Amino acid sequence: MSRRLGRWFRPVIGGVLLGAGSAPAALAQGVDPMTLEGKLVAGYQGWFACPGDGSPASVGWHHWSKSRTDIGPGLYNVDLWPD
Repeated sequence: MSRRLGRWFRPVIGGVLLGAGSAPAALAQGVDPMTLEGKLVAGYQGWFACPGDGSPASVGWHHWSKSRTDIGPGLYNVDLWPD
């Protein structure tokens, strides 16, 4: 699994870093840090769990839902931690 991951992960990260390093500085000068307008936001929560996912703690819908035994409309939970 580790080798398969490395075959695509390293080139992708290298391309991202190369692209970020060659981006014109003029584009970055117009960024408004007070808004999300024109920005791409992505994240990953490694501690989210769900029933049957093999988590050692068997915590149910941990972080996904306000209820650990059910998920659905009115129960979704979203954690936002801005930098």
